[in-house]
Amino acid sequence: MKKLTLNQKSARRDYLFYLFLSITIPVTFLFSPFPPPGTEFCGNYITLIDNIAGFPINCDSVTFTDVLVSPNFELIFTPDYVRQNRPFFILLGGVLSYIPTEFLRIFRLLYIFPETNSYLQHSIGFILLNILTLFLSLVLFHKILMYFHVQKSLIYTSSLFLVGNEIVKVFFWSALPQMFNILTPIATISIVYWGLQTKITNKILLILTFFLGFFPLAYGTCLLFFPSIVTVYFCNNKIAQNSYKKILFLFFLAVLFLLPTILWISIIKLIVGSFYSHESDTYRQFLWTVDALKINWSHFLNTAGGYWQSYLNFPQELNVLLWLNIILPIWSIFRYNRQEILSLLGTLKFIYAIFVLFFIFLYFIAFYPERLYFNLIAIALIPTLIFFNLIATREKHCYSIVPVLIFLMSTSHFLGILFQVGPYD
Repeated sequence: MKKLTLNQKSARRDYLFYLFLSITIPVTFLFSPFPPPGTEFCGNYITLIDNIAGFPINCDSVTFTDVLVSPNFELIFTPDYVRQNRPFFILLGGVLSYIPTEFLRIFRLLYIFPETNSYLQHSIGFILLNILTLFLSLVLFHKILMYFHVQKSLIYTSSLFLVGNEIVKVFFWSALPQMFNILTPIATISIVYWGLQTKITNKILLILTFFLGFFPLAYGTCLLFFPSIVTVYFCNNKIAQNSYKKILFLFFLAVLFLLPTILWISIIKLIVGSFYSHESDTYRQFLWTVDALKINWSHFLNTAGGYWQSYLNFPQELNVLLWLNIILPIWSIFRYNRQEILSLLGTLKFIYAIFVLFFIFLYFIAFYPERLYFNLIAIALIPTLIFFNLIATREKHCYSIVPVLIFLMSTSHFLGILFQVGPYD
């Protein structure tokens, strides 16, 4: 048997650590405070182990799990079905459900907690998908920061921010795609920096584009994978050469990326007669601009201003990270070699561009629950840690202090969420 190298052993330890976090942190949230009597929220609260543990199940979970239990998945082909535009997420949950559900049924483990019997049968695949999503988020987060030579102690301590948050507390045990608010921004950045490190052939890029094209059918923000694919293409091809061929190739990439969605919409229209998007119909995501412009420019400006005012009501974590992303680079320019810091900022330009891209995209959604802001938090966290690492390596007395500081911040943030009452939806 071939022995593992030191790098391979180190990578294996990293993977095990991140898998451990992806499972244990959500489990600790089972012991968060129960909803006080009279608390109203969208869903149910399931109690376990003689009422010393429990978790919320969001009311929207049933709209995904019901598709799996309907004969031949016919529910998703019902006119105006609320999850008609999320077939890939349902498929992933269904595939991951099959083996563990059969295992639990054979050994009659589903009957240990009778009240969770039906829930486990229908949702265990989605819970496994949530674990996988968190694990991939942590691994990609690690790889991005390693690209910038961030010390591992900083990466390990800061990774708790990604899993010890309200999204995981509220939605981990539900059959919902909310974990993509953590994965999508990190994966978008990973695609770009993978392209910077690796010479990627057009053939591989085509395969990757088609594969990533399925993910918008799981969660809408995955549409932003495509700009990262375009960036990878230009990182591996000089723009000035054969510009006409490049435009054609980019057009083909766009068609390939949209092909799964086009095919799905076509299938639904062929069977049902019309395609339904709950987000577009209920929240008028993106379409509100057209609706407002049809009235007049004044109405559009008033509507846009109202959405803007609501959108800028950032959560505290994002406000702190935004200030750090302003203060730390400016301080570093005056403190250290100016050209070196400017060069680092040049390398970070893709992360800043992705932040702006997500910022604009989320604004036009016109629906701003706090969980959506985690897309921006995850992106802003990365350059913050890179500059903290810079300080730790340049200031000798800070080398061990900075990781401890980040550990205390991430732990206190996690414990605050763990012991607070709510949220539950």
